[in-house]
Amino acid sequence: MPYDINRKDELNIGLFCASRPSNDPTYVKAAYEFGQAVAKRGWGLVYGGGDKGLMGAAADGALDAGGKVIGVIPDFLLGKEGDRNDLTEKHVLASLNERKELIASRSAAFVTMPGGVGTIDELTEVWTWNVLGRHDKPVGIYNVNGYFDKLIEFINHMVGLELTGAHYMNAIRVANNAEGLLDALIPAEVAGEIMNRQNRDKIINE
Repeated sequence: MPYDINRKDELNIGLFCASRPSNDPTYVKAAYEFGQAVAKRGWGLVYGGGDKGLMGAAADGALDAGGKVIGVIPDFLLGKEGDRNDLTEKHVLASLNERKELIASRSAAFVTMPGGVGTIDELTEVWTWNVLGRHDKPVGIYNVNGYFDKLIEFINHMVGLELTGAHYMNAIRVANNAEGLLDALIPAEVAGEIMNRQNRDKIINE
C-alpha cells in the first residue's frame, strides 16, 4: 500500500457514510451532530470529501464546531459527490482504492454511519484489515435508528453457519449514540497519548 495504515500520530476519526440524503431527515441530522461531537473533542474528521448527503452534513457539523476536516475524493467523483473548498485539507486522488487507503492512514479509528453499498464496502474493508492484522485501529458502527440491525443479524448468521469466525463480531463496536461510540473507540487516556504525539510532531516540524 502506498500509505501507512498503521500510522497513529493523528487524532482523527475516519467516517464512512452516504453521499446522498435519506428521505428520513433523522440520518442527516445525526451525521451533522456526529461531526460536531468529533470536533468538540478536539479531534479531526477524515471523510470522503463531498458536500452532499450524510457526508456533507458530517463535514458541516465539524466545521461549524471549529474542527479540522480532511476530505479525500477521487477526481471522477468531483461534482457527483460535491467539490467543496472550505475544508482544512482536500485531497483529490485517482481511484477509490487510494481514497480508502489515505483515509485509513490518517485515521486513529473508523466509524460507519448509514449509507449504501459503497459505505458497506468501506466498512467491511477496514473491518477485515483489522481482523487479518493489517492494522489494529478500532472499528465502530454508529447504528442510528437501528439502521444496521439487519447487517449485524446477517453477520451473526454467517458466524452461526461457521462461514466466518466469531472473532469478526468481537472486532467491532456497535452503539446507537455518538458519544458512547467515540468513548468506546478511543478512551480518554488513549486520546491523550495520541494528542501528545501529534503535538510533539507538530513542534518538531515547525
